[in-house]
Amino acid sequence: MITTTNRSDIAAENDRTVLETLFERSLRADRPGKDKYSACEKNEYFEVFVTKQVLKEYKLSPEQMHKGHVGGSNDGGIDSIHLFVDGDWVDECNAPQIIERANISPIDLCLIQAKNTTSMGADPINKLFPFVIELLDPQSDISDVKRKIDSKVIQICTTFRHIYESLSLPEPQINIRFFYVTKAYSPHPDVWHACSHWCKHVEELIPGCQCKCRLIAVEELLGLTRIPIRNDRALSVQEKPIQSKENNCFIALVRLKDYFHFISDHDGSLFDKLFDANVRDWEGKNKVNKQIRKSLETAPVDEFWWLNDGVSILVTEARYTKKAIQLRNPEIINGLQTSRTIHEYFSTATTDINDERRILVRIIELPDDKLKSRQEIIKATNSHTEVKSEDLRSLQKIHYNIQDYLSDQNPAIYYERRKKHYRNQRPRILSRDIITILRLTQSVIATLLLRPEDARKRPGDYLKPDNDNRYNVAFNENYPLQLYHFCAQFYRNVEDFLSRDDRYDKASRRLAKDLKFYIMTHVVLRHLNVPRLTIKSPLSLKDKLRIDDIEPRLLSDSTAIVMRGHRETRKVMGEGFVWKSFEEEFFKGLDEMLPDIKSWQQQKETSKQMDAK
Repeated sequence: MITTTNRSDIAAENDRTVLETLFERSLRADRPGKDKYSACEKNEYFEVFVTKQVLKEYKLSPEQMHKGHVGGSNDGGIDSIHLFVDGDWVDECNAPQIIERANISPIDLCLIQAKNTTSMGADPINKLFPFVIELLDPQSDISDVKRKIDSKVIQICTTFRHIYESLSLPEPQINIRFFYVTKAYSPHPDVWHACSHWCKHVEELIPGCQCKCRLIAVEELLGLTRIPIRNDRALSVQEKPIQSKENNCFIALVRLKDYFHFISDHDGSLFDKLFDANVRDWEGKNKVNKQIRKSLETAPVDEFWWLNDGVSILVTEARYTKKAIQLRNPEIINGLQTSRTIHEYFSTATTDINDERRILVRIIELPDDKLKSRQEIIKATNSHTEVKSEDLRSLQKIHYNIQDYLSDQNPAIYYERRKKHYRNQRPRILSRDIITILRLTQSVIATLLLRPEDARKRPGDYLKPDNDNRYNVAFNENYPLQLYHFCAQFYRNVEDFLSRDDRYDKASRRLAKDLKFYIMTHVVLRHLNVPRLTIKSPLSLKDKLRIDDIEPRLLSDSTAIVMRGHRETRKVMGEGFVWKSFEEEFFKGLDEMLPDIKSWQQQKETSKQMDAK
């Protein structure tokens, strides 16, 4: 019986591995021209990398990022410090203009301590806060601190004091936000106590201030990398939209040309980020898309929305202003095919198209933390076309982890978490280098769970939204990502071998492909040289399955054995042949081949006798 476990250190180590992959990519992109970076360079860039993630909502420019980055021997434990008023980044240059505003609020002072380590103790917090309190105390002379602290920190804290002292509001909203970030699995318990203690001191120091300390370990930091940079976009509307009374959800009719501009980037290209949450990618010029294009070109009726279901957009915030709906973090969850066709139609037009037809747009405001509601909305809004189980499962964290991990291996394997995602990439990616979520599931079932008939006939059962028990035994955060890499590589190797195996005629080769999951199970068990029933969990295989250890001869022999066994079983059973009976004969014959089977059976019998006594 294959079993699973609760979240473990392996899950956290997987997060750390993927985070390191994304960190290295970001490092190479921001500091190109090197193959290797020193530990010092990595530690310094980690501070920048963390600031990018925790302050995404403010959309800092590279210059602002640099000006707020401190680091070094005189930083007092502060690696980055940034001041914001009304969401605007502030320094000594624009502070006078900020002060002239009426009723400025809120004021956010953000201090970040980022350590490229795997621990998170209280000592750094206990060293940092005394400096911070001295800097923020309105009664202290900031010049006394200058000799101890980097000038950037002094400058920003001086600006903060100046703005605070200039306020006319009796109770301005002031937030002091500390971020303590490492690659630890979790913070040490002492850290929580230290943060609570010091935050109370800061709040006593500055009346009306709210001081919060956010401790970010590896899992949350990885999650932050997957949150897109805040994206505010305006959708132009000619008429006032219908708005629900309960929340900021809208239904609007939008001119096709205005919608085209909404989904376009600054250079007129499609803004792909809008479609990241869509369950499928561009289907190309299929029958449906050709029909959409035809209705755009020929205009058979007065309104486009009479012929089209429109699009659905999820946002974290929406508000209507004159002639536009302001959207924060919009994601088009349904209507990608329509959107792409509209964009293609207007992009390829030789003359400016004067088209007053409109498209129906539904806007749903939903916070990021409502994951279950989000998935239900995605499923429901796509109900007019088939939404497969794997489409919904693909939005879960583990599949993002697998995608990032596999693409970073050598050679890279492209895990097509979202249908046709890599097939639409340019330059084109070879199909043999792509593995879909369904194919990976089949490989996992055959190689880790050792259930070849389920892999052949019922892989979808392991992806159904209402079957978490089966799903979690196949896709589990506690399994090392190396196991999924093995499954992806092994599937590709078996496919390659069977396509060039010239021992059989055309009909036999078709049969071999139908039996490939049996062949995969056969190879794995012969490689492990243990009976199937002794393998209780895929976790026990984490150090035993390496693609380089699988001998090519083993694959060739197993193919011949499985083919012969299938023919013999079919010959004996005749028209009464059923695959379940073949699976039983398959494992019976396999167990007899393994040299350790007899000793295992003896141990099992001895154990039973001991239990009886």
